[in-house]
Amino acid sequence: MEYPLEPLGVEDYPVRVGSMLLTLVDPTPGFERAYNRWYERDHFYAGCMVGPSLFAGSRWVATRELKDARWPDGEVVAAPADAGSYVAVYFVERGHHLEHFDAWARAGLNLGSNHAYQILATEGYQSSGSSDLTVWEGGGGTPTNPGTPTNPGGGNCNATLSAGQQCGDRFNLNVAVSGATNWVVTLNLNGGQTLQNSWNASVSGTSGSITARPNGSGNNFGVTIMANGNWTWPTVTCRTG
Repeated sequence: MEYPLEPLGVEDYPVRVGSMLLTLVDPTPGFERAYNRWYERDHFYAGCMVGPSLFAGSRWVATRELKDARWPDGEVVAAPADAGSYVAVYFVERGHHLEHFDAWARAGLNLGSNHAYQILATEGYQSSGSSDLTVWEGGGGTPTNPGTPTNPGGGNCNATLSAGQQCGDRFNLNVAVSGATNWVVTLNLNGGQTLQNSWNASVSGTSGSITARPNGSGNNFGVTIMANGNWTWPTVTCRTG
């Protein structure tokens, strides 16, 4: 059999593309290697490709250069636009959509909607066991600034917060530093809040007090904060490095 077929071309192929699943993931800072090993060896095959009618898939690592090329900025696929360091695409055979996406909907998880879901479970490499599974729908809120967003912390260094994009369970903050090029910015997260993502700075810590230092991307950086019910902006201080 020769390809492409005529007269209908790809419509005569025995396997036809139907639905596509796109995933964008940012592992917890400090666990990037462990996540990549688990995803490459375990999840990609045992969790996805063994499924019925999933006939192709691929994964990529999105470098900073590739993230900066994403277009258009401001779309709801990723918030912020450079979120998602690990990118994966899976293709579902035409006519088998119900076996995948609608099965989630029947369980109450409407993929592709504006709802945010979080699943807590355990999974290990070459291990067995079980755990309780908790699913809840993320509740929204309005991020609030507790006071003046500019808080000098030492010398002539100032850090200013401004609002970024907001999703159902998280919000973005932009941080502008002035007065120095070698600085240390401290963000004091409020109760329950955790750091989900950051860009244009080297950030350490995930809860409580987190610190940011320049990484060569200039004096403006951003963070994504998981609210966990607390929508008050963190306080910010800046000192020269």
